Amino acid sequence: QMFDVFLLPSLYEGVPVSLIEAQTAGLLCVISAEQPDEAVITENVYSVSLKKPAREWASLIFEKSRSFTRLDVTDEIVRAGYDISTAVLQLEEFYINCLSDS
Repeated sequence: QMFDVFLLPSLYEGVPVSLIEAQTAGLLCVISAEQPDEAVITENVYSVSLKKPAREWASLIFEKSRSFTRLDVTDEIVRAGYDISTAVLQLEEFYINCLSDS
């Protein structure tokens, strides 16, 4: 919650939970273009190739942060299925299926 910008200049992530958490907090997110599309939920996410120089990353961060306003994106996060209620139902279904298979 104390960050202004979340950076994820990673070569590879499965599904980067930290990116989902950053979006949930309403942060401006700048990530490497190599990140999976499934983790991009809000319009607060901007991708940059890792092949681009650091100056280009810095320029994008500066440009976007000057006009960025943190908004409540809870509805977008819930629609994407990343909320506690959905997670509980999925976990419950998983365990019920495991019990019925045995």
